Amino acid sequence: MKNIVLAAFLLPVLVPPAFAVSSKEKRQIEEIVAKIKGGDYEAGSPELLKLGRKAGPFIEPLTEDENPEVRRSAILCLAAIDYKVVPNLIKQFYKKGLDNMTRSMYFQLLCAHRTEEAKRFLLRVLKDVRINNSVRAETLGPLSLYRGDKEVLNELLVFHERGGPLRREVLYSLGVLGSAEAIEPLRRSLADPDQKIRLATIHALAGIGGEKSAEAVSGMLKDEDGEVRGLAMRALGVMRSKEHITDLEKAAGSEADPELKWLSGAMIEKIRATKSARNSEAFSRLNVRDLLWVDELCHPREYADMVEKLRRLKKEDWILVLREADDVVSLMESRDPEEMEASGWLFMAFFRPLALIDEGHAMKVLASVLTDRTYSFMIRSTALDDDGLDEEIIRKVMSDPAESPRFRALAKSRLASSGPRE
Repeated sequence: MKNIVLAAFLLPVLVPPAFAVSSKEKRQIEEIVAKIKGGDYEAGSPELLKLGRKAGPFIEPLTEDENPEVRRSAILCLAAIDYKVVPNLIKQFYKKGLDNMTRSMYFQLLCAHRTEEAKRFLLRVLKDVRINNSVRAETLGPLSLYRGDKEVLNELLVFHERGGPLRREVLYSLGVLGSAEAIEPLRRSLADPDQKIRLATIHALAGIGGEKSAEAVSGMLKDEDGEVRGLAMRALGVMRSKEHITDLEKAAGSEADPELKWLSGAMIEKIRATKSARNSEAFSRLNVRDLLWVDELCHPREYADMVEKLRRLKKEDWILVLREADDVVSLMESRDPEEMEASGWLFMAFFRPLALIDEGHAMKVLASVLTDRTYSFMIRSTALDDDGLDEEIIRKVMSDPAESPRFRALAKSRLASSGPRE
């Protein structure tokens, strides 16, 4: 599982009103402090969460420790027990000599807060040209969570129109922000000579969704670049764009690349498929995509709440979590190893909580998508990698002429590498 490393170095914070600490609690806190100093403590431990802010004044001095690992653990612990860290993060950001890695890592902690104070800080950093571009880009993830916020939308559109090194990251953030007001400005980027900008624009339009976005994306089925055409196909599938099935059929008829010809057919199948379970009332009340931003290390309380909501879902609704994951990772699908690895981590953000609840059932749900061609290559290849998978299913995939050439080749490779089973 993703190992998120956050660094922080805080000025001394005001000591909160005194909390009554029993002798037993004091011993527990002293043990926690010793473990933090020894580099052997997890911020989201139930023990610390139960103690809450009582432990704050004892952990706080460790944020000035000479060992950066200790400082890192201390700030994560303070954030986990709902300590008021946001104002101090803001104060510290511009501290002279603070390294860029530490600065960029602050933003992960701000994802869970979404306060007005945090928003203004993030916008200030984004616009500060004195700061390293990679650090400024880190502000875009938290900012994109301010859905419906006009100020954030306007600032991102300014960066989009201006161009420059942050433009691609801004496009992805506009997709998460999800404002239909961005569609018309985004249309112009579909004609950009830079292939990466066209890809990011399709991704953004798919995130916003709606007929206007689908209409703009359908025009990219004729793009000269095969990767762009493939993403346009997947985006129409993600948007369930029934109005553009004809466009996909035409693309399938004229496509020279066998993989893309297959993909267009799979996306038509995905759009036409009727899944009544998608109307599950319980699932509709759960914003499962928050799992992309709520991390068990940085936001243990929020993460535990998400897991509990998943636990209350009916088991037959778990396939909907995978379908939601599919819509996310299919837009990230690429032949680039680094990007494929990134999409794999995105999928695990959805799948791991299910496995924590009931690993056996989670694996059964995952295996059920193996022969469903409407799912992304990433999710299906993860299912194919299951050691407990019946070889007959793998052989079925290998021999299916309607299957993706790329996926048939992967099935053949997996079967050959597994060897005979006892």
